[in-house]
Amino acid sequence: QGDFREADATSFSNLYQEKFDAVMSLMVFPCMEKKEMIVESLRETKRVLTENGKVIIGVTHPCFDFYMQKYLFDRPDVDADFKSYFRSGDKMKIHKQFKDGIMTFQDYHWLIEDYISAITAAGLKLTAFDECRPDLSKKVEWDSTFTEQRLLIPTYLVLVCEKR
Repeated sequence: QGDFREADATSFSNLYQEKFDAVMSLMVFPCMEKKEMIVESLRETKRVLTENGKVIIGVTHPCFDFYMQKYLFDRPDVDADFKSYFRSGDKMKIHKQFKDGIMTFQDYHWLIEDYISAITAAGLKLTAFDECRPDLSKKVEWDSTFTEQRLLIPTYLVLVCEKR
C-alpha cells in the first residue's frame, strides 16, 4: 500500500513539491552515458526525500551483466563488444538470442565504485548493499543452457542510500 508516483530521473523536483519517504531507481543508471548524469539524477532524488527518506537503486550487477557473461562463460546466446571490466562508461551493445528471435539493446558499463562515488558526490550515504544471492533451489526453465552458471553468480545489485 502507498501512494506511488513515477517521474523522469532528472526532473522530480519540477514535477512534485511534496517529499517522499522512498524513491526507487530501477535499471536507470546503466542507460546513462555519463557518470555526471548519474550524480545529477541522485542529487535530484535527494531534493525530494524526507529527512529520513531512502533511495533504493537497482541495477544489473556490473561484474556479471550479459556482456560480462559472454566474456566469462562464452555464452553462445549473447553477442557483446566487451573490452574490460575496468573501462567505466563503455557503451555496450548486446544482442541476446532467444528461441523466438534476437533482442538488441545497449547499456553503459559502470563499476561498483562508480555507483558509490556518484552516491557520495550527490550528498548521499550508502547504508545497505545487496548482491541478490540467487535461490539455488530454483531452475530457470527458459534458459536451461545457462541455469547452472547463472545460479553461481549475482545478476543484480541493490544499493540503499540516505541523506548525509
